[in-house]
Amino acid sequence: MSDEPNPLRATCLVCTLKRSPEASNSESLAEVVLGALRDEGVATDVIRLADHRIDFGVVSEAVADGDEWPAIRERILASEILVMAIPTWLGRPSSVSKVALERMDAFLSETRDDGETPIAYNRMRLEPAGARPRAAGLADPAATELTPGGCLSPRPAACPA
Repeated sequence: MSDEPNPLRATCLVCTLKRSPEASNSESLAEVVLGALRDEGVATDVIRLADHRIDFGVVSEAVADGDEWPAIRERILASEILVMAIPTWLGRPSSVSKVALERMDAFLSETRDDGETPIAYNRMRLEPAGARPRAAGLADPAATELTPGGCLSPRPAACPA
């Protein structure tokens, strides 16, 4: 048991097109990263997105009955680290990852209870596989800036990368 009352937590979104229990190279690679995080005392949570119904949209709430995104969103926000295992198909990120990234786009306009702090404040994203697409405060480093509090936020268009 850790001496720290609240160890860091990492959630991994495995964006394979394969449903469980089929083997996934993306998940295998993610497990290497997660193993290293566990060795450092980080609690981990793995979500294979292909096993869930995630409706299209750029909102955090359910788009329709049965949309599982709100529960996945809560698991992401309960973590300080987001790991995305994104396979590439024909040189592009998987369609599953694109749906998740579009849903996380809603994070850009969401704030914590104080009405000011971005909901994705003080979070980091790791990608053990695939491309680096933009996503909701967890964005491509070339398109974001690090704020004084350690938050990734969209870089104003006038600012060079």
